[in-house]
Amino acid sequence: MIKSGGTLNINGPPDSDNDGTPDVSDNCPLTANADQLDTDMDNTGDACDSDDDNDTIVDGSDNCPLIANLNQNDLDFDGTGDVCDNLNVISTNTIVSSNSTLLGNLIVQDNSVLTINSGVTVTIPSGHNITIKAGSGVLIKDGGTLLINS
Repeated sequence: MIKSGGTLNINGPPDSDNDGTPDVSDNCPLTANADQLDTDMDNTGDACDSDDDNDTIVDGSDNCPLIANLNQNDLDFDGTGDVCDNLNVISTNTIVSSNSTLLGNLIVQDNSVLTINSGVTVTIPSGHNITIKAGSGVLIKDGGTLLINS
């Protein structure tokens, strides 16, 4: 029995964005996101989260929007952050001034020098390689460190 002024909802709970997830449990109730993906697990779905990895860098400016990397290191200046880059190619003389971990191979192209400043560590994890082409080199200043396959 429905009292005067009452309503009967025969369609189930409200789903404002029509993505199949009721608003009450939808992590992005006004933007359709059927997969409910929430990369940084902040209870805001990626479809309406401006910082999917929660590193305080807005996705549109983040060089690796799904993996937190506050320092935004991009050793080879290709626009992809080192923590997301599977191939780091150095084609001009490059100076590294902050610690970096490369999650891919490193290639120092012809006639280029990679310089690691004092107090800086560049790490190339196990399973990745460094290739130094003819006429190229890596200069490690006093106190700098290059860790390979560590």
